[in-house]
Amino acid sequence: MTNINVISAFKIRAIGCNPDAVAAKEQGDFTPLVLATVMGVVDSLEFGKNDDGSVYVGLCGQFRAENIQEGSTKKGEVFESGRCFLPPGPHERVLAEVRALGLSREGDGSELTDSKKKFVAYVKDGKKLEFAYLLSCKKDGNKRGMTYVCNPLIEPVSNSPLDNLMANARERVKLISAPAAPAPQLEAPAAPEAAPKHKGK
Repeated sequence: MTNINVISAFKIRAIGCNPDAVAAKEQGDFTPLVLATVMGVVDSLEFGKNDDGSVYVGLCGQFRAENIQEGSTKKGEVFESGRCFLPPGPHERVLAEVRALGLSREGDGSELTDSKKKFVAYVKDGKKLEFAYLLSCKKDGNKRGMTYVCNPLIEPVSNSPLDNLMANARERVKLISAPAAPAPQLEAPAAPEAAPKHKGK
């Protein structure tokens, strides 16, 4: 069984990945540096306030990631958490998909105060968003000198427990309502032929 490390929040560096290693690639080499696979089920968003006053938005639910970066001392290790902060780019992509499902309360975090530094907004109707990505990075001419690459391993799926129950119920209704197949007609066995009579001598 795979040994799982439980961490307070998923971040690419928290699982031992080092995206800065992409700088070691030769000039002009823009091939991606593979970092990790990450997957999760999002049921809510956490809005919080950093010490500098800026607002962050985290994904909440169930998340699992595996470090697959070559040369990392934690390559092959698996991590789980109830909170997730994907790298810039992929994170905003998932946030938009979650927001499109509708949240239990409106707001972008700007209403947070020093006395109230955090709140959680749940996805409406018990819905959840499932995702799985391969995370990489490559050289770039931006200020960071790199950019993250996000390759979907599955199409993001949104569902709710009631949607699943209804789908299962509909299938059962089809089975119950389907007309019973007529019993096969069995042909009567042929009557055995009468044995010939032998005349006495």
